[in-house]
Amino acid sequence: MINLFIALGAQMLIHGPNCYNSALVSTGVMEHFRFVSHEEMMTIMKSSSCEAVPSTQLKAGDIQVYFQGDTLVHANVYLNETESLNKRDLYVTTRTEKTLETNVREQFKPTSIEAYRCTKRALEITESQALKQIENQIHLMSVQTEVPKEFKTQIMNKVNEIESQIQNPSALMSAALDSIKRQLKMRQPNRQWLIENGYLFPSSDTVELDLNITKGLYGGFRINLPCSFAGVKKSCKLDTGALFSRIDGIEASENAEILSEFELSSAIGNAQVCNWIRVKNSTFGTSEKLFHIGRLSVFSCPESPKSVALAGLETMWKKTFSLDIKNKKLQITRRQLEESKSTSFIKDSKTKHIVLDFEMLPSKVKAKGIFDTGAVMTIVSQQFVKAHPENFVLIESYQSGKDTFGNPISSELMVMKRAEIQGQQIVAEYVKAIDFTPIYEQSGEKFDFIIGANFMKNFTWTFDLLNDRYTVSKAQKAVTKD
Repeated sequence: MINLFIALGAQMLIHGPNCYNSALVSTGVMEHFRFVSHEEMMTIMKSSSCEAVPSTQLKAGDIQVYFQGDTLVHANVYLNETESLNKRDLYVTTRTEKTLETNVREQFKPTSIEAYRCTKRALEITESQALKQIENQIHLMSVQTEVPKEFKTQIMNKVNEIESQIQNPSALMSAALDSIKRQLKMRQPNRQWLIENGYLFPSSDTVELDLNITKGLYGGFRINLPCSFAGVKKSCKLDTGALFSRIDGIEASENAEILSEFELSSAIGNAQVCNWIRVKNSTFGTSEKLFHIGRLSVFSCPESPKSVALAGLETMWKKTFSLDIKNKKLQITRRQLEESKSTSFIKDSKTKHIVLDFEMLPSKVKAKGIFDTGAVMTIVSQQFVKAHPENFVLIESYQSGKDTFGNPISSELMVMKRAEIQGQQIVAEYVKAIDFTPIYEQSGEKFDFIIGANFMKNFTWTFDLLNDRYTVSKAQKAVTKD
């Protein structure tokens, strides 16, 4: 009964269709898009429409329901041992899409999962023509962004009429009517609200933004783009090495709520007071090309001697982005990468850093690196260089400076001979070698490189942050190398 066209192709724009409805519509148990409550979902699962299935006998099209203790938290459609169909956001969402089951379980953290195989439409059991007419109407409301208030009133009147006529409604009938009444009481957002809060793209699934690229030392680049947070317009440094964004200059307003205050230590040990702020209407780009990030929590340091505008990885969370330094483009989309044409990356559970596996050539030594667009040039751990000196050529040594945490450091400017990431070779690029011990102690992570912009410049990098997958390909336009 699984309907892949509905599951993968239908864009659900507003609050009505949730994960329960998505699972039911995708498997044909329910015909229409609308809100489905926890109670109605389990009433349907326990009805004669469905039967429980042991986890060892699952087939494509079975419905899985996820519990935290006794509380129902999610439902999806089983596809195979590694994938399922999911609507992973509540109320205001985009699409029901094929997702890695490991990512779903990481998000919802179920303590138990039940599975059901359904063979009948739920409404066929109730045999209520009046209820079917109501579902036809509420379906229209659930796939549009704005409907007249009178339309909702008309549906509510019909619900009340059914309740007054039926003396002993079935459990299915009562649960369905209750879900419909709850949806009718919800506020229905308009299209502009959905765009501004990052749930819809203005005209398509993809927005392409122009980047401001400036050259740094040793073949590196600084990557900036226009941004606006709570009405404060900046040129933001794109920094995928940071999870959260820092935007100095934001003050409390109707678009910016100060959540807390904390002390931030700088690289040279100075402390400054900063605010943790929830902002509305965050955007990337200009009026001609605008990506709406939506609501976001950032930190802002009002007394910082140097105003900072840094856009962290969370600004693109659960989306897919493509970075092309050569053509000065950043593309953000909701389209997911195909598993057969992409590679998994490691996402650190604490920092959410993108960690890539690659190989040194010709030694075939394996290495790990954080993908950090905020780093002008690539940094390598002195520990890795010491263990594998055949991959590097020393240019110059330095004995002064401080790291991000204020610790004194020595460093070496080196040339890395050659490395390969997913079939793409990085040849003769500068790296700076430093002691990674303080970084390991602060982050708890173990990696060998911080991959900077000089490693990125000849390629188009695409990351699917929903499914933790990526691709690397040669950039189309050649750039003269300094």
